[in-house]
Amino acid sequence: MIWVTQDQAVEYCSWVGGRLPSEAEWEYAARGPESSIFPWRDIFEPSRANYCDASCALGVIDPSYQDGYPETAPVGSFPAGASWCGALDMAGNVREWMADWYGSYSLEAQVNPLGPDEGDSHIPKGGCWLDRPDNLRAANRGANTPDYVRYKVGFRCVMDLD
Repeated sequence: MIWVTQDQAVEYCSWVGGRLPSEAEWEYAARGPESSIFPWRDIFEPSRANYCDASCALGVIDPSYQDGYPETAPVGSFPAGASWCGALDMAGNVREWMADWYGSYSLEAQVNPLGPDEGDSHIPKGGCWLDRPDNLRAANRGANTPDYVRYKVGFRCVMDLD
């Protein structure tokens, strides 16, 4: 789903019994314990993600590859791009809203660090169908106001195990 504010994403996840992931949770699911650059390892492979290739609707960035999707692709269209834990579409397709407010993190080692308690912007993670390969890095992060909506930002819900 695209064209969704961060608040709408929070509401939907709550409605289905879940929540938005923290930035640290999302990044760990995408990068794994080895901190890979991309969900599938450290070398970009065009067939593993929906990005701005020769079929990109708004400009050709990589004319050497064509995935057949000028914009978003159906969820799960790139199973070879699954992360170490089987999470799909964590590089390309759409950037995803996080629960965290945008801010700096401490340089100290932490387990599941959270962003600031408040702020002006929330974090979308990952890259989208409109991005170049270097923006599909799992560590890619942005900052957008909670009311920001675009054709390239969506979300995923996570559920806590009981």
